[in-house]
Amino acid sequence: MIMIKRLFFVICFESILTEHRRNALTLVEMLLAMAITGVLIAGVVTLAKVAEDTFQTANTAIEDVQVWKTVTRRIDRAIRRCYANEQFPGAIVVSRTAEGFTFPETLVVWTPIDGKPIDPAGRPRLKELVFFMPAGQAANELREYTLPDSQAVAPALEDVTGWRSLVAQIRTNSALPSILLTNRLRYFSFGSEKLGAIRFYLEMAPSMEEWKSSSLSWEGLSWPQGLFAPDRGQRRVRIRVEIQLAPSPSTTEFEAPYCRTFIGSLAFYYSLRKDARVIQ
Repeated sequence: MIMIKRLFFVICFESILTEHRRNALTLVEMLLAMAITGVLIAGVVTLAKVAEDTFQTANTAIEDVQVWKTVTRRIDRAIRRCYANEQFPGAIVVSRTAEGFTFPETLVVWTPIDGKPIDPAGRPRLKELVFFMPAGQAANELREYTLPDSQAVAPALEDVTGWRSLVAQIRTNSALPSILLTNRLRYFSFGSEKLGAIRFYLEMAPSMEEWKSSSLSWEGLSWPQGLFAPDRGQRRVRIRVEIQLAPSPSTTEFEAPYCRTFIGSLAFYYSLRKDARVIQ
């Protein structure tokens, strides 16, 4: 009888221990569960970081596109209002020299008030011109300058020195009226100067050299798509714009290698009269 009671007690005790073991985790199981939880948390954090970086990149790209659209919209507006004749092709590019190198960073557009120039057959007045160029005091700023009070006549088209001198005066005169197009223009140091990363390129067909050449007949000029008649023809002026935008207006980031580059172009046509051609 005593042996039976002892056997029953042992069986009950083992049953209780087995039940407890089923409701608990071993040390190995706990470590494994913690490792899996850590991996899951790390994965969630990584995904959240990737999502945040993607959002930030997309947001920056949208802002850059808006800046680019603002710049091109202002240039396009000036080009649509421009006036051109045989002495001035409506728009020109003025280059800047530094350390013996040339940088075409200024676009000049002839935009008379209400489309009516003071001298339709001659050169524009300075008050009728619009200048798109980096600011002189802050190379990270792209500005649109005007000279509303100047009645002086613009330099001749072939007077490169005169145009460069005029642009240099505008660049150093902070009192002139101007419109800030962006303060995120990337710039770089070149010698003792800081130059904005914007370039303008202008192409004409027929070119000024062809127009003045005595070796080319009227029919031999490079008329675009053959658009000419016996007494007049259509000149095409094409402008290409390249600009680099820095991540932010902070001056410490402008010389960093990261930037976003935009390239665009636009063109317009105007009429040339055969009897106004001056051959040299």
